[in-house]
Amino acid sequence: MVDGNVIQDMKSVLAYLQESRQIKQAKLYKDVRAGFLRRQKDGTFRRSDVDRYAASLKAVALPERQTDDLSALAKQEQEERVLSLQEKRRSIVFDREIKQGRYVLRDEIALELAGRAMALSVGLRSALQVAAPELIQAAGGDKNRADDLMREIEKHLDEALNEFSRPINFTIAIPGHEEHVEE
Repeated sequence: MVDGNVIQDMKSVLAYLQESRQIKQAKLYKDVRAGFLRRQKDGTFRRSDVDRYAASLKAVALPERQTDDLSALAKQEQEERVLSLQEKRRSIVFDREIKQGRYVLRDEIALELAGRAMALSVGLRSALQVAAPELIQAAGGDKNRADDLMREIEKHLDEALNEFSRPINFTIAIPGHEEHVEE
C-alpha cells in the first residue's frame, strides 16, 4: 500500500515497481538485502528511495505499435523544435542586421519620407511667399492680385506634393530567399 511518501511493505513496493518496471520478487528481495533499496527501521520504504531504485531498472516494454507511434511523435516534436530554433535564429540575425543598418524598417521609411515631404512643402511655400512680389512683377505687376497668384501657385504646388506623397511600392530582396516581396 502506498501512503503519500511511504510504501508500507515489500509486496506494495513490488506492485508499485511492476507498474512501470521489469522486476521479479526474487530480484527485489536480493537488492534489498544488498542495500540497493533501503528499508526504514519500521519496515516501510520511502517513495523517493523506491523511485531512485526504479530508475536503475529496465522499463516495461511497450507494444511495438505504441512505441512506433511514440517515436514518430517524438521525431515530429524534435523537427518542430528544430524549425522553431531556426526561425528564432533567423529573427535574431535579422534584428541584428537592422540594428547594424543593413535593413530599414518600412515604418521608419514612411516616417522619413513624410518628414521630408513636410519639409519640402514648408520650404517651397515660404520660398514662394517671399518670391511673390517678384512673381507678380513678372506676371504683370499688379500687387493687388498677389492672393490670386498665390492660390494658383499653391494649387499647382498641392498637386505636385500630392503626387510626391502617394504610396510607394517597395521591392525587397531578402538574401537566402528566391522570391521577392513587394509591398
